[in-house]
Amino acid sequence: MFQIYAPVCIPPVIHMVMSCPFLSGPSTAEACRRIAVSEQTQYRWRKESGGLKTDQARRMKDLEENLRLRRATSDLTLDKLLLQEAARGNF
Repeated sequence: MFQIYAPVCIPPVIHMVMSCPFLSGPSTAEACRRIAVSEQTQYRWRKESGGLKTDQARRMKDLEENLRLRRATSDLTLDKLLLQEAARGNF
């Protein structure tokens, strides 16, 4: 079956897959099969989270969430100001 990996869990998985061929172990394809991930997914993860460690990935996720919340707050604030101005009749 398929396993869903959280963004925080991806860097250790990438490290595990990348270190396998160098230890005279299985190929990248075999390592990906062992963790039930396609090679394409592994390459995409490696491109997205390059050399991040687990704590760095967690921090990046928190920053992205913070940015999303700030944008939502600024949009709501702008809507509120426009409605207040329209209610006063200053348009």
